[in-house]
Amino acid sequence: MADDGLISVEWTSHRTPATVSLTHEGIRLMEEQEEEHEVEQAARRARPDA
Repeated sequence: MADDGLISVEWTSHRTPATVSLTHEGIRLMEEQEEEHEVEQAARRARPDA
């Protein structure tokens, strides 16, 4: 995910992650996926039961 620019990682001197944060691009991707999920859920609710 860091290689894709979706998160940034702050490392300690012991080479372990101290903090991991979403980047702006990571936030945009999550929001896009959330909106797609909401649209899918709305479409399922609108379908008549078979």
